[in-house]
Amino acid sequence: STTIAVGGTTTFTIVIGKVFMYDMAQLDSFYRIIAFILLGVVVLAGSFVYIKYREAASDKSADAPSESG
Repeated sequence: STTIAVGGTTTFTIVIGKVFMYDMAQLDSFYRIIAFILLGVVVLAGSFVYIKYREAASDKSADAPSESG
């Protein structure tokens, strides 16, 4: 569960970095401003969803029987 969360967060970070470094360089100033605002909204929404479901995911993994015992 933790490995999946770290992998998802890493992938999300790489995609955002790619958008900032590569895709935004080709936009005009007006569209770049709009894209930064929208990207900020997406990042905030992603963090709220992660926080909301983080506790639910940890509860499910705590209830599951361990493989070693």
